Amino acid sequence: MNDEINSSQIETVYQEAGQWLRTVNQIIWAMGSIFVPLSLSCLWFAVNASKGRSFLAFGSIFLFALWVYVSELYRDSCHTARTVLMTIEEQWAINEKISLYKLHGDIGKRRTGLFNAQLASLHLLIVIWVVLLVFYRY
Repeated sequence: MNDEINSSQIETVYQEAGQWLRTVNQIIWAMGSIFVPLSLSCLWFAVNASKGRSFLAFGSIFLFALWVYVSELYRDSCHTARTVLMTIEEQWAINEKISLYKLHGDIGKRRTGLFNAQLASLHLLIVIWVVLLVFYRY
């Protein structure tokens, strides 16, 4: 009876952790679909405006940085969920060829992951704003 309860509990944890990964992915991209265009629209307004560029620069960088920060918070929780999922797959002795989360590994911690792309984009956005504020005269 105890093994059945544990097996049922583990199955529930496996399902919920997998759902959490999907939910986080959806949250991150939904936020990105709002914050990135807003941030870039600040650039467009700054090119076409003669006043308020500093305010637009702050708003643009803040919005993009907020998306990066929230993504990082969720990425950490995904790391924990992925670790649990991989451990459960090991415990269930799932064949390595069909052990989905083990095959993926910890996607969020890769050098080519979303977070590093977000950081590179944030740095590029800051450079563009510096160039726009210092060198571009309307």
